[in-house]
This record gives sequence, C-alpha cells and structure tokens, in this order.
Amino acid sequence: MVTLQCKKCGKDFQVSPSRAGKRSCCSKECFDGLPKTWLVGHKHGFEKGFTPWNKGLPMSEEAKEKLKETLKIVRPKKPAKEKLPHPCRWKKGDNAGEKHWAWKGGNSYRYKKGYKTVEYREWRTAVFERDNYTCKCGFKGSKGYITAHHIKSFAHYPELRYEVSNGITLCEKCHSETDNYKGRNKIAKL
Repeated sequence: MVTLQCKKCGKDFQVSPSRAGKRSCCSKECFDGLPKTWLVGHKHGFEKGFTPWNKGLPMSEEAKEKLKETLKIVRPKKPAKEKLPHPCRWKKGDNAGEKHWAWKGGNSYRYKKGYKTVEYREWRTAVFERDNYTCKCGFKGSKGYITAHHIKSFAHYPELRYEVSNGITLCEKCHSETDNYKGRNKIAKL
C-alpha cells in the first residue's frame, strides 16, 4: 500500500500502488469540495446555470465602441443561388395521365372504384349475414376484423363482383393465405 496526503483536508490515507496516481483525496466528500481546475477555460466545462463573472456589470464606453465597430462590419452575402428543379422532380401534370410512362389507356385501376359503390357494400353485408359474421376457421367478427373475400378475383371477373355465391367471410389471417390476397394472383383467370 502507498500512503498519500489528502489535498483537501491534509489527512494521510493509503491506496494500492495501481491507484496512487489516480487518487488525490481521502474521500468523495473531500474530492467534491475541491475546486474543479479542469473546468476553468475549458470549452465544454461550464455547467448549465453557470453565471459569468461579468454578468450585470456595466460596460465601459471603450468596450461599447469596440462592440459597435465589430457589429458594423458587414460580411458580404453570398449571391442567392437560383433554385432549379431537380431533374427527377416533375411539375404537377408534367408526368401525369397520358404523359406517364406506365399509362395504360386510363383503365389500370378502374376496377378499384367498384369497392366504393353501394352495390359492393350491399354484397359485403349479404356475405357477412349469410356466414353469420364468422370466418371459416371459427373466428367471430365481434373479436376482430373480418373481410368479405371474393373467391374469383374482383378485378378479373367483373360479372361475378356482386354475386353473393362468389363471396366468403374471412378473418385477416385466413384472408392473407388466399390466392388473390392484395392483388396476388397465383391462379390465372380460367
């Protein structure tokens, strides 16, 4: 053990040789009472709420004049760059409709409008009522979300869209396992 003298209270204390260069006080209380010399002038050393020594003191006329001169210096402003549109961004309408690369004559998603019709809502209700609001796996609609699924695709068989016999009530889990879930068509149109 090595004997050292506390820098705060002056008492002698012992530490292991490996800690001799790291300890300067006999206790945490003594260490907390020491002035923190490493904070003085340190760039990031001031704690929140630190009050500078000259806060509230009146400024001399000489200091005020120096400050005025410093503030008079106007840094030259950079000329404003003209904002050009990014080549990948299009103005509204420049890449819409017939001008778009994926244009298919205006019928790419026409079938989607059918989901918002009164006929669709009536078909959905009729399918739910026929199946007693219960999925084929036994899941009840009162416990979670159920959906009316088209056995033959809504998009590929427009003549069967509102046939109650073409619908079945499914929970979300069973619906995700179907062949045409969210546009996935594993079985081609017959």
